[in-house]
Amino acid sequence: LQEDFDDSIRPHLAGNRLIDRPEVDEVLKSLNSEAFPDALVLHGSAGHGKSGVLYQLTEKLRQQGTPFLALRLDRKHPKGSPRQFGVDLGLPESPVNCLAEVSGGKHAVLILDQLDALRWTASHSTEGLEVCNGLLREVRSMRLLGGRISIVLCCRTFDLEHDPQIRTWLKPTESFAVKKVAIGELPESRVREFAESFGINFDRMASKRQTLLRSVQNLAIWAE
Repeated sequence: LQEDFDDSIRPHLAGNRLIDRPEVDEVLKSLNSEAFPDALVLHGSAGHGKSGVLYQLTEKLRQQGTPFLALRLDRKHPKGSPRQFGVDLGLPESPVNCLAEVSGGKHAVLILDQLDALRWTASHSTEGLEVCNGLLREVRSMRLLGGRISIVLCCRTFDLEHDPQIRTWLKPTESFAVKKVAIGELPESRVREFAESFGINFDRMASKRQTLLRSVQNLAIWAE
């Protein structure tokens, strides 16, 4: 499943390379802290490279030996219940229970990308969102019992702010810690480094082009 996730993103990286994103450091700092959140929500506008940020996050988690499972919900559609979702993935139980079982007491991380895809593209979107809510409840229950597990969710800012289901069950409470990290445009310094790796002088570009290339989607098109 980790390989499936990698293969769904790696071929679409801008210029076939991973651009270091400062948001990843912020996410890792939260996950590696003693008071790590129950849920961490990455959000941003379309084209800002949210999936690329998650790809870099999985690379960092792999390097530091943190057990994780990353799933793209636009390709792995949740149905029925958390357990049924796990069975459909080829697991014996729900992703949360399986991840906790193999973690050996380490802090484990479940990553669900493209949460908004359930709302816009999948049939029975309400069912899919309910399964994700069930996974979230499993994480909360496990945390209350002393389990070391977090869930990272990724969606567009619009859906996070306007979808009533998503907004309601990601609302932080005294017993449910949620951290939100906004994925913005690429820093200008990253775009400059990227352009210069192709032998292009970034500072000689028109200012409008410089601005457009701060979107990862636009940068990928330009590189191609």
